[in-house]
Amino acid sequence: MLLTTLMTAAALNAAAPTGIQFQHKDWEIVCDNTRTCPAAGYSGESGGISVLITREGGASGQISGELIIGDADVPEFQERPLTEPLTLTLDGSSLGTLSYDTALSHYRIPQTLLAPLIKAIKGSGAVAFSAAPDYHWPLSGAGAYAVLLKMDEFQGRIGTATALTKTGNGAIDQIPPAVPAPIIHAAPTLSTEGKDLTATEIKAVYQRLETEECETVDEESRSGRLYPLDNGHQLVEALCWRAAYNEGYAYLVMPTGQPVEQGQLVTHDGSAYAHGEISASQRGRGIADCMRSDSWVWDGSRFMHSESMTSGDCRNLVIGGTWQLPTLTSTVIKAH
Repeated sequence: MLLTTLMTAAALNAAAPTGIQFQHKDWEIVCDNTRTCPAAGYSGESGGISVLITREGGASGQISGELIIGDADVPEFQERPLTEPLTLTLDGSSLGTLSYDTALSHYRIPQTLLAPLIKAIKGSGAVAFSAAPDYHWPLSGAGAYAVLLKMDEFQGRIGTATALTKTGNGAIDQIPPAVPAPIIHAAPTLSTEGKDLTATEIKAVYQRLETEECETVDEESRSGRLYPLDNGHQLVEALCWRAAYNEGYAYLVMPTGQPVEQGQLVTHDGSAYAHGEISASQRGRGIADCMRSDSWVWDGSRFMHSESMTSGDCRNLVIGGTWQLPTLTSTVIKAH
């Protein structure tokens, strides 16, 4: 009985969790299905910097840190990114320096500074970064404790010595392990050129889309394409909705020869299809400083949701988004 109980507990611990998103004031966290949790903090309402603190799942999960200087409204940084060393200060006193990492194209926070930085943002002191000649960026601590607490909770660390917030003497071996990213074997597909749907097919597809949360698309905008996936399956693409700066396409997959309106819906928020992959990319607002993206990969029988991520809060830092914060990740093995 004891062995069975232990095996059941181990199986539950190893099960892939569902990713989460949580934001409080100037900090946010996104955790994925491998139990990895990146937490992002910001200077304030707009511009400045963003710090990313990432922790892997499991009792021995490592912590890493990065920093990005916003350039969305700083033309001089768009022309020549700042790469000078940064000084981290707490209440005006230096805690150490950060170096620019050319591989990351932004700054890496050294391990020696992570512990004092985390301690500082949980407290009430003034945390800031500066660079010569006279650059100075504050880092808000508002919301940091709540976000780090959410990280500890998601990773099962509360009450143990590994927690960043509520530590204790709990057994470390009860902390759920990190979970390997699921593996998706992409299947080979036929040409992605596709062909336009006929007028009859378009009418049938849009009658179906009216039941799939698609907005009413005016007659002139109604269009669609049919892509052959392999000898036994095909994919339909049709405009589902349109907004001020975003639009979403519905994708339906079905056996070859089956009426197009009888396809199985993959998503109604897609953006493009190519080479066996449906991608979706949507702006959080018009200037595109915050984004959300998803991907689905064809495995020979269905489209597998392979990735889902956000780029972080809308803070006017980086056009195209500041970070890559996944709630769902996978390892895709490409078809040969």
